[in-house]
Amino acid sequence: MKSLIDNIAIQVVEAILVRSLGELLSPALVLQMKPDLISSMAAESSENRFQREHLSRKLIVLQAGIETCQRYVGRSVSSKH
Repeated sequence: MKSLIDNIAIQVVEAILVRSLGELLSPALVLQMKPDLISSMAAESSENRFQREHLSRKLIVLQAGIETCQRYVGRSVSSKH
């Protein structure tokens, strides 16, 4: 029963928010905004940009590692002991 009540409450809140979203951020309103305000609202933060770039570089290294490992899959390993 609690789940049903929670779901109904969520749907009502979402419906109200979605309905008024057009009024809150209409294209006409956006056209009236200053460019720096639009940039601050829509732009990626420098911290997020740095983290994305860092993770992209890390991904390249990991992909190269996978390719190296795949080249050696199935080869026998010999040791001189």
